[in-house]
Order: sequence, then C-alpha cells, then structure tokens
Amino acid sequence: AEAYSMLGVLHTFNSTDSSYFYLSKSLVLKNKLKDYVGVAALYTSIGTYYDKLGNANLSLKNYLTSLRLYDSLKIQKGSAGAALGAGNEFLMIKSFKQAIQYYQKAIDGYRAINSPYLSWAINNLAGVYEKLNENEKALELYKESLNLKLQNNDTYGAVFSFDDIGVIYIKEKKYNEALTYLYQSLKMKKDNQLDNETFANSYIHIANVLLCIKDYKKALIYIDSLETLANKLKANDIMCSFLKLKSDYYEGIQDYKNSLIFKNKWINIKDSLLTLDMNKQVAEAEAKYN
Repeated sequence: AEAYSMLGVLHTFNSTDSSYFYLSKSLVLKNKLKDYVGVAALYTSIGTYYDKLGNANLSLKNYLTSLRLYDSLKIQKGSAGAALGAGNEFLMIKSFKQAIQYYQKAIDGYRAINSPYLSWAINNLAGVYEKLNENEKALELYKESLNLKLQNNDTYGAVFSFDDIGVIYIKEKKYNEALTYLYQSLKMKKDNQLDNETFANSYIHIANVLLCIKDYKKALIYIDSLETLANKLKANDIMCSFLKLKSDYYEGIQDYKNSLIFKNKWINIKDSLLTLDMNKQVAEAEAKYN
C-alpha cells in the first residue's frame, strides 16, 4: 500500500495516468487494512491528480472526502491541507464565497499547529479578495503572508509575495509603492540566485510601472532584459509579454511605426500560442476518449 502510494505521488510529476493507477491500487489496500489516515491522505493525492488534469469537480469531490475523513479523525494538519485544496478548486470555478470559507478553515488549522504552510494559505485567501477587487483586504493579507515567509526564511515564497503586493499597488495606481516592493523582489531573486523563470514577473511588472510614469529610458532596460530572458529560456509566453511591452514603449515615445511592427508580432505570437493551447486541449480530449 505504501509503495503504491509513493509511486502514485512520484508519477504526478510526469505521468498523470500512472499516478491515478497507483493511487487507486493503494486506496484498495489501505481500505482493506482499515488505515483511514492513509485513505484520507490518498483522497488528497487523488484530488491533486484531478487538479492537474484541470477537472475541478472531481478534484473538489476528493478533497472534500479527504477533509471529512481527517475531521472525523481529528487530524488538524490533514484537514488544513484538504481544505486548502478545496479552496483552490472553489477559486478555479469562481465560487468565491466557498473559496474564502475553505481557505479560512485551512488558515485556522495551520495556525493552530504553527505550520509553515500558514503563509501560503493566507496568500491564497488574499488572491480571492484581489479577484473580488477588495484590494485593501488583499493587501493586508499579502503583507501578513510576506512577514510570515520572511520569518520562516522562505525566500522563494517571499519573492512572490513582494510581486503580489506590487501588483496591488499598480492596480491602485500607487506607482512609487509598487516599485518599492517590485525592486525588493528582484533584489532577493538576484541575491539568492533563483531560477531564471522567476525574473520574468519582475521585469514585466517593473517595465509596466515605468511606462505608466513615462520613464521610458529606464523601462527599456527591463524590456530588453525580458527579451534576453525569453531567448535564453526559449519561452514563447515571455516573448509575447516582451513584444507587447516593446510596442507600448514605442507608442509612448511616439514612434508609431515601430509600435505597429511590434504590435503585429505580438498579435501573431499570441494567436499561435492560442492555437497551440487549443490543439493541446483537443489532444487531451482525444486521449481521454481513447
């Protein structure tokens, strides 16, 4: 049962079909053994499997089954994890009221056991309020999450919280405050030599703010850095963001000819990405049918 469970979790990283195959075999054995703690954990893992498939309804069903089991067993850590997963699925299907309810349950559980996952649960709850345009509440929660991450030396989490706070300030058109947090995020990424992919958000958001305040010379530095990163990673989505920013830059300096050139390139690559995504969805549908 344990071996199948571990194989199921490992296969979530590369093969969703194999993941479900092993998790299901483990579930049968753990039910026979009356290992209900293990059964609850498996329902959480199966919820994660369906989440990766993008099937929110089945993911939610398994997370809630796991949550009921953990609650009956009075295992707070497990209940908090299952509630967090359920909150994510409610957010995906835009059931914001339920998302808030389950994120709060996760927060209460993680806070009771002083779990490092508390900061992430708070961060997710902040994301709901951001989608509801309750920016003040979102900002308060993002800052609470950031402080916890800094206390736990969670550098990777902290940089994203800095970015999240910066984005809220952009929405509020508080550009100086936005730059303060975005620059802190970028500095932390450089100081800790984080993955190249993490730099894209910093370059995009900083360039956007600098364009808004018409500091075109400085904005160009970050736009060009984004192009270098896109070429290095061969990442079409990052290249798409670069082309849009470059078009906006040329429009800002009233070079409309070059602005149009880059806008057309941006539209073409955006359309190609949309086509690729559609083809992927068709292929996945055919695979499920087969």
